[in-house]
Amino acid sequence: PGREAFPEGALGWVLTALLGIAGAFLGSVIARTLWAGDNYAVGWIMSILGAILLLLVVRLIFGRGNATSV
Repeated sequence: PGREAFPEGALGWVLTALLGIAGAFLGSVIARTLWAGDNYAVGWIMSILGAILLLLVVRLIFGRGNATSV
């Protein structure tokens, strides 16, 4: 989403990585809230889903813009 959301490409992989980390953190917080305790399998799954969902939401909000592929 970094390059697609910001056509200048200034943030690129850095923004994508930060959004993925933030989504993983949110997913793990949700997992711990819904399933109290240290269920590591649920935590991993929710971390991955949280990262994917946050990246998709950012892509839906900002779209692809007018970025051209190089």
